[in-house]
Amino acid sequence: MNLKKIKDLDFKLLAVFDAVFETQSVTVAGKRIGLSQPAMSYSLTRLRAVFGDPLFIRVDNCMRPTPRALELAPAVKRVMDVLQGELLGGAGFDPATSTRQFELCMSDIGELYFLPGLARGMWAQSPGSTLRTRSMAIGELVAKMEEGGVDLAVGYYPDLDKGGFYQQLLFESVFVCIASSDNRALDKGLSLQTYKSAPHVAVAYEGRSQEMIDRHLMQMKIERRVVLSVPHFLSLAEIVPQTDVIATVPREAALQLAKSGRIRVHDLPVAAPGFPLMQFWHKRNHADPASQWLRTVVRQAFQQ
Repeated sequence: MNLKKIKDLDFKLLAVFDAVFETQSVTVAGKRIGLSQPAMSYSLTRLRAVFGDPLFIRVDNCMRPTPRALELAPAVKRVMDVLQGELLGGAGFDPATSTRQFELCMSDIGELYFLPGLARGMWAQSPGSTLRTRSMAIGELVAKMEEGGVDLAVGYYPDLDKGGFYQQLLFESVFVCIASSDNRALDKGLSLQTYKSAPHVAVAYEGRSQEMIDRHLMQMKIERRVVLSVPHFLSLAEIVPQTDVIATVPREAALQLAKSGRIRVHDLPVAAPGFPLMQFWHKRNHADPASQWLRTVVRQAFQQ
C-alpha cells in the first residue's frame, strides 16, 4: 500500500471493516460502533476505494466477505486489538502470569517485620513476580521514584509529603524503649530518672522517625545521653544485649528485636508520640495497573 492509501485509511474505517466482517450486516455493525446508516455507507465506499475491492457483497440479506476481505480480516483484527488494548485501554496487568520485578524502599527493620507477610501475599497471587527492597537517602529516593526506578516507599518519609507523590496510611505506630534483658537497672521498670541517666544508642536512618522522637523529647525538656549512633536498627540486635545502653525505637522494631529473648521492651516513661507509617508512590505510577495491584497487596499485608 502506498503512502496515499495509508493517509486515506483512518482507524474509523478499520473499525467499520471489523464490525461488518463480524456481523455481516451494515445496520448491526453501525449500531455496534455508533455510526448512522449514511455514515456506514460512506465508510464502505472509502474502504472499497482504498483496497480496490468490493470487500463485502450482499447475499441473502447478509454482507458476505470477498476473498480480499477474508485475506485482510486477520490483520485488521490485530490492529484493532492493539488499538483497543494497548493504546487506548492500557495493556492491563495479570498477576498470575506476570514476571515483573517490583522495587520497594523501606528500612532494615521494615524488611524483617513486614516483608515476609508482604512477600507471601504477593507470591500467592503472582508467583512469577519478584521483589527487590532498597534503602537510600531521601534525595536519591525522590529521584528514583520520579524516574520510575522505585515503585513504592513504605514507612515514615515526611519528605515525600509534597506535590508529585501520592500517599496512603497503612497504620499508626508508637515509640517504645528497649534494653537488655540482663539490665538490672530496669528490673523494676523504666522510670523517667533512669531514662534520663541511662546511656542511649540512637538510630539515624533514611526514614527519619528518629527526628520525631528527638523533637518530642526536646519539647518536654527531656535530654537523653546519646553515647552511640548507628544507621541500622539491626545493629541494636547485638549492641543492646551486650551493653547497658537503651534505645528508643518504633514499636515494630522493638517487637522484632525482642524475639531473640535477649531484649526487653519497655513503655516510655513519658507520653509516647505516635507517627504514621505510609506507602508513597509517584504520580507517574498512579494509574499503572501493576502499581495499583502492588499497593493493594501492601495495604492488605499491613492490615494483617
